[in-house]
Amino acid sequence: GLIKRISNQIGVTNKLLALSEPQLIPYRKGDKWGYCTPDKRILIDCVYDSALRFVDGLAQVKLNEKYGLINKQGKKIVQCKYDSIQNLKEELAAVLLNGKMGFIDKNGQEMIPLKYDFVGEFCDGMAKIKLNKLYGFIDKEGNEAIPAQFTYVRYPGFMDGVAIVEMDNKFSLINKTGNKITQKVYDEIFSFDGDCARVTLNGGNGLINKTGKEIVPCIYDWVENLNPRFAELYLDGKHFYHNK
Repeated sequence: GLIKRISNQIGVTNKLLALSEPQLIPYRKGDKWGYCTPDKRILIDCVYDSALRFVDGLAQVKLNEKYGLINKQGKKIVQCKYDSIQNLKEELAAVLLNGKMGFIDKNGQEMIPLKYDFVGEFCDGMAKIKLNKLYGFIDKEGNEAIPAQFTYVRYPGFMDGVAIVEMDNKFSLINKTGNKITQKVYDEIFSFDGDCARVTLNGGNGLINKTGKEIVPCIYDWVENLNPRFAELYLDGKHFYHNK
């Protein structure tokens, strides 16, 4: 229909604009950095102490030991005033100033106050924060959705609605309301490999899925998550295949 044809035309136009936009790469002249095209035409003057590649139309630059962001026209979107600045993730970038961290948007507006000892990048709509040596989570509006209470949060934080956390030297899975969804706590929960994560308890290895269900009990010397259907289990020098 008409709407689909217009949508296709807009998509083609955007691709053509991307192709016509000059590719910019960091370029060093003396001890200063700017940006040039692949054929060495300087389009952004070499005035910075360091310059990183463009990501989603913005590049991180350093001037007088402070970091900011510029666009492909060389305009300062974020002034060079931060001690550290990360790439945008889910439309927000983590920044560090005077030992405290928060978030800015793509226009440089401070959206979440710089009051945390540490923040992780946003993933699945939530970001890990650290306050007084404990970790919790905030949402994109800056609400402390899950108060700081954990001693450790496994990277990247939330993914597919669950996060791996440690409290009182035990690991569990939580959902976005902060409730534990594992039926028990484990000595360790490792990162998810597809649909399953390896867990350990009292020296044994097992597997859990993202609903927190233990699909392989923690009685094996080792477990290997092979694919969505099968796991390989090792016990007393023998190995078995488990249909999940």
